[in-house]
Amino acid sequence: MASATPPTLTHYQRLQGFARVVHNLVWNPESGDFEVEAQSKSPIPQSSQDASYALAYDGSGNLSTITMTIGGTSWVKTLGYTGGNLSSVSKWVEV
Repeated sequence: MASATPPTLTHYQRLQGFARVVHNLVWNPESGDFEVEAQSKSPIPQSSQDASYALAYDGSGNLSTITMTIGGTSWVKTLGYTGGNLSSVSKWVEV
């Protein structure tokens, strides 16, 4: 099967009525169309029933990290303590 020749991005945008594309597009020779490029990093996780969690504790018995895994991608949240009291909680960071 011969692959189609891709149109220019400007031509594609004009045909679709887009003023500008806000997502990276890649040419798919099989479909003969531009498609949104897969993101290299996963978005910050939302609550999910499919998530699994792992908890880790420091030497003092304090919860130190929460690791959430969804679909093979993991994120970690780190907890900090001052004088034995919880004082900080980090954002989710992909690991």
